[in-house]
Amino acid sequence: MPHIASRTAPVQDPVIADVAAALSSVSGVCAVAIGGSRAIGTADAGSDYDIIAFESRLGAINKEQLNAAVAHLAGPGIASSPNGNLVNFTVRGQKVEILVRSLDVIAAEIEAARQGVFKRTLHPLHPIGYLTTIIISYVVYALPVHDPERALRNLVQRATPYPEMLRSRMIGTFRTEAEFALIHASKVRSPLDLPYLTALYAQTIACWQLMLFAINRRYPVIDKGGMRLVMGMPQHPQNFQFRTMKILRDIAGEDLQAARTESVKLHREIIAFK
Repeated sequence: MPHIASRTAPVQDPVIADVAAALSSVSGVCAVAIGGSRAIGTADAGSDYDIIAFESRLGAINKEQLNAAVAHLAGPGIASSPNGNLVNFTVRGQKVEILVRSLDVIAAEIEAARQGVFKRTLHPLHPIGYLTTIIISYVVYALPVHDPERALRNLVQRATPYPEMLRSRMIGTFRTEAEFALIHASKVRSPLDLPYLTALYAQTIACWQLMLFAINRRYPVIDKGGMRLVMGMPQHPQNFQFRTMKILRDIAGEDLQAARTESVKLHREIIAFK
């Protein structure tokens, strides 16, 4: 997939056009882009619109103007996060989610990535945890709609090529975690422990995906769409998606030996990539 410098959002889409026009008039918004499934090419007819409002520095966006712009678009029924960095509403019958992201925070994360550094915190939506490197993905995979100062494109240029130190750290970290999970998965014998076993294999699959992103020198996507991106990369095990799903089906069918056998094969194939 080409990066942001050669991709732009379909501004003829009336939902995108309406939201982008409203956001670009808000004080402190320096760029607007499409994110999520519509940016990475995994959207379907029912997908919502993830639209990112970028500010040059943390706190630069005038939240009162932002709220007024959204209210003008959507009317009642707006849901916002406590810090105002996530807003959900409906435009033209389509679900829209606005995220606020700060370019200075992303720039700092790019510098950390060059040194092979990332942080991770617990997160209820991500079994692998929230990786700070994901912040870079917001610009690398985004489709710009409004970028008059080329702020997004300049950041992508700073983020490429993918840092070799980050690649080494990601592969090493998640190889170790996958192997640790597999060791403990091999000890499970009772059907009563299937929820725990399923969680271990879900963790393992998430680790494999992160390893494959790094192996292919791609910034990771840790939520919906990540598997489809991996399947489009040059280096991934044959039938990777089918085989990972089969592991989970084997667990549900209580064929634990089949799950163990396939997981060991997959892990060996992944660590063999250079």
